Amino acid sequence: FNTLVEALSASDSQQDEVSAFSRLLAEHIELQPLAQSALHFMLSRFHAEAGAILVEGDGGRMLVAYHGLKRPEELLTSAHVVQATRTCEIQTVVFPEDVVIDGLVADFRPREVLAMPIIYKGDALGVVVLASATSFSTETRRLAGPLGLGLALALNNSLAHDRLQRLAALDPLTGLYNRRFGLERLKEEYARAKRSSGHLALIMFDVDHFKSVNDTYGHLAGDRVLSNLSRVARGVVRQGDVLVRYGGEEFLAILPGAS
Repeated sequence: FNTLVEALSASDSQQDEVSAFSRLLAEHIELQPLAQSALHFMLSRFHAEAGAILVEGDGGRMLVAYHGLKRPEELLTSAHVVQATRTCEIQTVVFPEDVVIDGLVADFRPREVLAMPIIYKGDALGVVVLASATSFSTETRRLAGPLGLGLALALNNSLAHDRLQRLAALDPLTGLYNRRFGLERLKEEYARAKRSSGHLALIMFDVDHFKSVNDTYGHLAGDRVLSNLSRVARGVVRQGDVLVRYGGEEFLAILPGAS
């Protein structure tokens, strides 16, 4: 009877944790805030001192949240992260007490590290990595499955939202920001430059006699001109500069920090 009561109590406690986690995830749709909030919750519930969340995106594996790590980018190529993603199974690394791990964890010696895949419909959307100075308890490990299900659903929704936002922001022909989102970025960069008393430069350029290109060679040829021009422009601006298709054959380059 006592065992049954303890099991029911543990089940109720786990359900409370899952409900609290679900409410937290429901507060966010943007990827970075969602991942950061989820990571802090899991660090607390797993009694872990450090951790990270990595996501499998269109451009490869991305580090979207981390805490307590010296060089979190090293996790992107970690064999345990790759294995967790490939097999969709939790990977556990236990370190002997006399082994010191340098360069990964900031302020403590990890005793155990978990790499938990975030699985949605049979595919790994990402991995949660948690490092603890002590071994993870059985009760704590039982949370991995229920919390992982909630995180997978929220993460899938966030990634879909992010893809839709990017599609809405980009001009389909050139891959540059469209006018609407480009001008929003201009407002943001202008406000940032004002706050910091920094520099901001703009370049506007267009294609001379572009109408004659369309009239002579057709609109498909004109599209290729605009597409190639955009590719060349992307190759010469700095990282952090913003290129915008302002309209037709007109382009705008926003250059934060340039005098």
